[in-house]
Amino acid sequence: MSTDSGNRTLGAAANLESLKKEAKRWLKALRDGDSAARERLLRVSSRASASPTLREVQHALAREHGVAGWTALKERLADRELSKRSEAERAGDFLRHAVDRQGGALAAHILRKHPDVARFSLHTAVVAGDLAEVERHLADGAPVGGSAGIPRSWQPLQYLCYARVPVAAASDNAVAIARALLDAGADPKATWKDDWGNPFTLLTGIIGEGEGREPRHPRAVELAELLIARGADPYDTQSLYNTSLHVDDPFWLEFLYSRSEAAGDAERWRGKDAWPASGMLDYLLGNAVSRNHVRRARWLLEHGARATARHFYSKRNLHTEAVLGGFTELAKLLLDFGAQPESLDDVHTYHAACMARDRETARRLAAAHPEYLHYPGPMYKAAEADRTEVVELLLELGVSPDVAHGGWVGLHSAAHNGSVNVAKLLVERGATIDVRDQRFHSTPLGHAVWANQSAMVDVLSPVSRDVIALARAGKLERLRAVIDEDPKLVDATRDGRTALFFLSAPEVRAMEIAELLIERGADPAFRDADGLSAADAAAKAGLEDLADQLREAARPGSVT
Repeated sequence: MSTDSGNRTLGAAANLESLKKEAKRWLKALRDGDSAARERLLRVSSRASASPTLREVQHALAREHGVAGWTALKERLADRELSKRSEAERAGDFLRHAVDRQGGALAAHILRKHPDVARFSLHTAVVAGDLAEVERHLADGAPVGGSAGIPRSWQPLQYLCYARVPVAAASDNAVAIARALLDAGADPKATWKDDWGNPFTLLTGIIGEGEGREPRHPRAVELAELLIARGADPYDTQSLYNTSLHVDDPFWLEFLYSRSEAAGDAERWRGKDAWPASGMLDYLLGNAVSRNHVRRARWLLEHGARATARHFYSKRNLHTEAVLGGFTELAKLLLDFGAQPESLDDVHTYHAACMARDRETARRLAAAHPEYLHYPGPMYKAAEADRTEVVELLLELGVSPDVAHGGWVGLHSAAHNGSVNVAKLLVERGATIDVRDQRFHSTPLGHAVWANQSAMVDVLSPVSRDVIALARAGKLERLRAVIDEDPKLVDATRDGRTALFFLSAPEVRAMEIAELLIERGADPAFRDADGLSAADAAAKAGLEDLADQLREAARPGSVT
């Protein structure tokens, strides 16, 4: 077979695994000084280096097959494998990817390559935004409830609210499709619960945000108006929590409260019969104070939140919370609404001085009480808010970059909150990179991955050796380097599970990481304390191809 650039075709048996092995054989031949292997390389890459890397050889192999590079070749193989799947399998893939935070582009890719997926079922038509197809299914009597045969067993309207597929029709037709589903009997109060029993409603889905920073639905406001008009409860506790975490914007507070008020139900926002026991307005005010959300705090105070309330989590006076955060404007706002300032003891006076960058007071108290340098409060607050100037002051005073309580350090706070500048500063000043907190047993990188802080993941990945967090983040090359340096790390566990249990979308990258881990000695047959395997974990996450790969690798006699 010719190996000239662009002249090779993919054989029927060719797959990613066989091509990877071919690239490795070619690289070995080059390193052994094989002249034919060198001539072959120069035919497709005339500027090839004298000592090519595996990446260069993979690129050359792709060029032989007439594509621009290795990534394009993998995409061609993936498309071919996708074509081999049954209609039902493709439909399942489409639905799973549509509601995965990283899978929307994959769902759009499936729809683009196989537009017939939109016609497979009412669920797929809804996610694709195909209004005509939705109307056809409804006219034929398709059920609008959930189905045991559907991923997550959700009803179509839930998929509409949680899916984020980047195709125009999905957003352009969302409101019309939602209305058609509701007219046909879909439940506007449909709910699913997470592992902690928190209720996630249709409103929760379209509003997004939360700890994972889920994107808002492009037609969120119109959909929310429609759902509430049809019976959804505007007192949506999960949405109120989700929108209290990141952005100082009272829009959804006003939107949801005004509809509760119009329904004569606004007192529920002050009630203490259910979570949160302090009442929702007071609870949300505490969140606003902790985050220096002045606009949200003002709205909450104007609608009945008590400036004299205690913070739900810290149990502190809210004015003290603002002072300790260095939030001068917010502290004054609370006073304007009746907050009662309290006297601070010396350690909290030191804390407030650090946050206010009052060097004289901070130095005087630190000199009188050297033990204050081991108090982590100011470091946590500065790291949460990305206040490098405060961290600089703390380090100047002699505070360790690893000052901690319960194993939680400033780098954890920075990572969880996306405070990139503070994280860079702490790393530069010698902070321990992979310290684990005692509550979650997680490194700063682990917290960044969990909180979907992509910029922070990029900062910490090049210096972290946490193979489980690196696997979750999809950092293949860093994983390779870390394991090559210390092969024992491939067996690292968290909560009794190896890195193979923590792989996530996109699935192609997860499969590449699984291949690396198994190649380096990770046991695909390993089971956790509940008797579950990595394949079981992959299947639960909807990564069926990964699950198949892991099952095959765990099969006795399998060659990896």
